[in-house]
Amino acid sequence: MLAGASISLLFLKCGKPMGESPQHTEPRTQPVTAPADEDCEPRKNDFQCEIRKGESDPLSVTFDPMSCGYCGDSVRQVLSDAGTPPVMDMDSGITTQAVTERPSETPENCPVDFHCGNGRRDFRRTYGSWIEPLADSGPDAGYVLGTRTITESIQDCPGDTRQNGHGGSGGGAPVEDEPLPLRQTASAWNCPSFVAPSQQVDMVDMHSNSVWSALSRIHGAINSNAAALRQALGAGATDRVVIRLNIRVEPRGYMSLNSISASCENRPCGDSQAIINATQLSLNGLVMGAPEMECFWTLTIRVPNA
Repeated sequence: MLAGASISLLFLKCGKPMGESPQHTEPRTQPVTAPADEDCEPRKNDFQCEIRKGESDPLSVTFDPMSCGYCGDSVRQVLSDAGTPPVMDMDSGITTQAVTERPSETPENCPVDFHCGNGRRDFRRTYGSWIEPLADSGPDAGYVLGTRTITESIQDCPGDTRQNGHGGSGGGAPVEDEPLPLRQTASAWNCPSFVAPSQQVDMVDMHSNSVWSALSRIHGAINSNAAALRQALGAGATDRVVIRLNIRVEPRGYMSLNSISASCENRPCGDSQAIINATQLSLNGLVMGAPEMECFWTLTIRVPNA
């Protein structure tokens, strides 16, 4: 199971709110200050982000993305005494939201939500991100870890765009928007010495910059070298190619590649050295939150078409 897997909580029953008359749909301008009831089941979309009830965890059945946000929603969440809807600064293109309980996002713990305003124009730059369920994923689909590839334009991020493409606050010619590829990553976490599988334990902080750094580096190496990788594996430009990585995480959090393999059209292809040579993949220098035991992080990534 993923670290930080869905939180199982027991709540006392509480009265349901009485029916209300229809309300106007204009954007809310005043903070929501109604106090959270600790004895009630979680209520979604109330702009009260209650961590104890699992509302800030994308892997929880009680996740409340509207009230808590998440890393990858293109909104900077800021800790406050009262929650509010997201607000965009039209001059900079930056969107912020006040949230309760959940710690503030920063460029270090959520770089993807700070790409706009980082002083450079991002062009096909890959960031680690939570990915919301796709429209055709089925009723049981949930949020997954993955990456977003971002190209900024002067319309959506004017502060980072200049005619010469080097960032800054100046203007510049419009840049044609491109679709933002969403790369879903099947992910599993296993600690052989952990003998209490029924206990919910956060082995690593899945919101940490180290996790985003690892995902970004791995996806970047695979995506940037997709054509060379397919050639090394003997796969066609449109064949379904999947890379499976098993990463060893030492008790102190240091990461190393335990194994890597590939399948082409659901059959094994190539070998580990061919994959590493084609992608130039290295995990040197990557460290995640210390699990204090030896663990293995398995990632399954589909190679984009060449």
